[in-house]
Amino acid sequence: FDYVDMAVVDTSGNGKYILNGEAAQLSDSNYVKEALKGKKSVSEILINKSGIPTIMYAAPIKDKGSVVGALIARRDGTAFNEITDQLGIGESGYAFIFGEDGTIYAHPNREHVRSRANVFKHIEEDGVFKNVGLELQKLGIGNTGIIRYEFDGTRRITAVTPIPNTSWNVGIGAVEKDILKDMVNLRIICMVMGGIALVLGIIAGGFLGRYIASPITKLLATVKKMSEYDFTQSDSKEEKHMRKRADEIGKIADAIYIMRDNIASLVRLV
Repeated sequence: FDYVDMAVVDTSGNGKYILNGEAAQLSDSNYVKEALKGKKSVSEILINKSGIPTIMYAAPIKDKGSVVGALIARRDGTAFNEITDQLGIGESGYAFIFGEDGTIYAHPNREHVRSRANVFKHIEEDGVFKNVGLELQKLGIGNTGIIRYEFDGTRRITAVTPIPNTSWNVGIGAVEKDILKDMVNLRIICMVMGGIALVLGIIAGGFLGRYIASPITKLLATVKKMSEYDFTQSDSKEEKHMRKRADEIGKIADAIYIMRDNIASLVRLV
């Protein structure tokens, strides 16, 4: 799972890491508090003593229905880039993840992650993310929508949506001229980008649950085809099987395929 270290934490917040043997008092950590309440949790990007970005995962340990502790795992903070590097629309596509306070957690330029760049602070500082911050303020953190702004001298269109079960948001987009040259109808642009952002937000949230990685990978292939404007409908046994699943994977698969079919129908009408 690419974890750097793991630890078991008792109900008082005392833990000891398995690999380095380091003891830690974590009762004030929000991700531990959530786990001890019985909820799975993921921290914001933390910068350790060596200046390296780190993410902490936490899950409750239960005995006969009662929480008796928490299992925590430390992971390289650049792991979110494994998600965003695969996302984007077209050749100029890109993606980034940011927290509710505007801090950048994943970005094609890793330096923005290491420096904990904040889109809202850049408004006051006239930084590179000033225009992004202004547009996100208009949209509102936690809302789904389309923002347009100038970044690095180019006009961009980005679909923004919250990541389920976290306080983070994901932005997925491309250079405006590259999108407009391929799709003339602006209504289709908004629907496609909004739909893809929603699905990828669900996938990004699902990524946090590694035990569902295999079916998510299959669904990602469908979403990737959609990002390339391929809405070809399928009637395969594998698709039917996933849509019939009674768990969360089945619900996600059904939503993706319904959205694909609806967009395909819309395109035919246009």
